[in-house]
Amino acid sequence: MWGRWRTRFETDMMRAQFAARGRTLTAVDADDDAALSGFALAFLKYIPDDAAEVERWDTLCARLTAGDLVAPNPPAERWVAENKLCLAVLSDPRFRHLFTPEQHRALDALVPWSRKLGDGVSPAEAIAGRVELVLKAPYGYRGQAVHLGADTDADTWAGLLRDPARRGWLVQERVVPGRVDTHEGRYLRDLKVPILRGRVIGYASRMGRNHILNGARGNGMAAVFAPHDLEGD
Repeated sequence: MWGRWRTRFETDMMRAQFAARGRTLTAVDADDDAALSGFALAFLKYIPDDAAEVERWDTLCARLTAGDLVAPNPPAERWVAENKLCLAVLSDPRFRHLFTPEQHRALDALVPWSRKLGDGVSPAEAIAGRVELVLKAPYGYRGQAVHLGADTDADTWAGLLRDPARRGWLVQERVVPGRVDTHEGRYLRDLKVPILRGRVIGYASRMGRNHILNGARGNGMAAVFAPHDLEGD
């Protein structure tokens, strides 16, 4: 495993699971050829903001290609799966033919309206829909590069949408978070439902006072009690 920007909690959980199986988890950087030489299994914890960084990963990529180093989440797959524009593919009717009728029903119920700026929705359309929309960088993380139209004045929003540097960003319908009143005041909260192989495997919730809910922005986690057995059949 290599781990610049690693998450302490997640890393500690992985380390404990490996230790229980008699294995050792070590965090190294993807361009540290000497450190990587002693490993046969790796997990890519992050993808770089700048694709040029991968130019320093020649040894790593060569080993992955040759099968000498195995990673369950290789870089090429992550650059696709972690691109927020995947949501535009799931939502845009131009790609409807890629999915089955059953999948259509799931997508219609679960995926908010999402389009690629400049190819799916025009800057003028996104400017007009400011209050109902959110603008996101395709590879943004930790709540960065997210602009809520409702929290942005009209002139600034128009400038963001007209900026050529943001052509190709994701424009998405704003999903208003739930609200919960506590002894410390009102908080906003969301609900995350991870699904693996077609089965719900857990629930999680983030709480905070900001409209952008992300742990890196000071939000906390709330306990969620599953309404059903998570073990499955």
